[in-house]
Amino acid sequence: MKPIFAKAFGDQWGALPAPLKAHYANRPFTRDVVTHEGALDITLSPVMRRFAWLLKLGGLLAPFEGKAVPVTVYTRSDPASDSYIFERHFFPPNRPPHVFKSELIVTGPHEVIEYFRFGGGWKADYSFEDGRVLIRHKGFTWRLFGRHIPLPGLLKYLFGTGVAWETAIDESSFAMQTALTHALHRGPLIGYAGAFRITEVKLDG
Repeated sequence: MKPIFAKAFGDQWGALPAPLKAHYANRPFTRDVVTHEGALDITLSPVMRRFAWLLKLGGLLAPFEGKAVPVTVYTRSDPASDSYIFERHFFPPNRPPHVFKSELIVTGPHEVIEYFRFGGGWKADYSFEDGRVLIRHKGFTWRLFGRHIPLPGLLKYLFGTGVAWETAIDESSFAMQTALTHALHRGPLIGYAGAFRITEVKLDG
């Protein structure tokens, strides 16, 4: 059975290095779990610090800043669907642990939608170029009664746009960086940067 993300990367799937193939190893309609251990530098702009409570309410990203924040990530398959469940556990010093979950659905070659709490999501292009996985924003969407409803492109001027990359470090680890940017703001509104090691790939199902 092919991994869920083999469809997203298409002909590029075979070129992915070992840690990125492990990162995306989950198969559809199974109980596969891949465990990642790492740390992230998390930054919020002054604007986003004011609205950190909204991030927490919406189940979006991490509503705090920190250097080398320990993070454990579990990517899970759903035995009832072809969804890729992204479950992140943050352990910031002197703060309670924070869990951030999202659901990724491959909707076509190089096209993935990531959904968050309450049904909002963003569409992204996934590709492997020059040794890196590149994730580029393609607009916002809403899930209602199982349907993907595209939202107006002008929403990028309200919420900004996301971009990310991932690149292998060695046979079992990779570096990554992601940012939410806005045309009217210098620098990222929210930024993550760090590295993860794949500590377990459990294919079950």
